[in-house]
Amino acid sequence: LFIDIREEIRRLKSELKQLYNESQLKQVRYTLHAVCVHEGSATLGHFLTESKWSDVFEDAIGGQRTSNDREAPRAPSAYLLVYISAEQKLMSN
Repeated sequence: LFIDIREEIRRLKSELKQLYNESQLKQVRYTLHAVCVHEGSATLGHFLTESKWSDVFEDAIGGQRTSNDREAPRAPSAYLLVYISAEQKLMSN
């Protein structure tokens, strides 16, 4: 069985484009909630996270955010993005 790779790429791109044009996918809005970054190699490294500091958390613990030294040079190697529904509440009273 011989497949023309260029034609197959065109077909798959068209199929993907149609998937993302579904009206149901456009009805739900998401917001970026957190980012997890891996710095290092596949065998050694660190995971750093950054999430939205909700007023709920600040009120609950009375804390202030602390952060790592953002001035230090870094070479991130992987990202994980966490999205939540814009309508969803993470914590409720």
